[in-house]
Amino acid sequence: WMPMQRFLVHVLPLAVLLVHAGLNPLLAGQVGWRAPQRRRVAGVLVAGLVLFQLAGALHARFVEGIGREPMARPDTPLIKHLRRHLKPGDTVAVIDAGIIAYRLDRRVRVVDMVGLVDRHIARRPAQFPSGLLGRGDAFGKWDVGYVLQQKPRYVQVILQGRRGGKWQTNFTGTTRLLNHPRFRKRYRPVRGVHGLFERRAP
Repeated sequence: WMPMQRFLVHVLPLAVLLVHAGLNPLLAGQVGWRAPQRRRVAGVLVAGLVLFQLAGALHARFVEGIGREPMARPDTPLIKHLRRHLKPGDTVAVIDAGIIAYRLDRRVRVVDMVGLVDRHIARRPAQFPSGLLGRGDAFGKWDVGYVLQQKPRYVQVILQGRRGGKWQTNFTGTTRLLNHPRFRKRYRPVRGVHGLFERRAP
């Protein structure tokens, strides 16, 4: 789902420092073992780290298909619809920014509603109405007004259905967007393409 162990990146420098801090006293003889034992233990630890990283790289290449994907993957109905209907200069607001943006014409503007690659949303203060460990708030970054201001022709969300007459998604920001009065007035679901909404003609 998240290839190449990308969520380890932010803790990797600390992990490297801790491994270094652990190996130094081991190799310096501060643990009470004889030199051959210390070298063997250090070798096993280093080999384990190397094998762990190598296993991750092999898994990414041969299981997840990094290097072959996403070009080898057939388009989903959603991407087929967007490729067929979007024109250069159009804007699309998405949750799945990576694969969708990769497969679209580069002249189509993509607004990443989670803010990973959108400067405005990324700089918004984090908000977690479900609590820091709650579900559905993702990285705590969204801006409903900003997305509506971009007037996207299409909006892609991870739709979970309707409850009490309101749209439900897996993300607080898109749930609020879909239930905003301006959105409800201007957008309609695309028939046959789950999670895709199209702006009505003025």
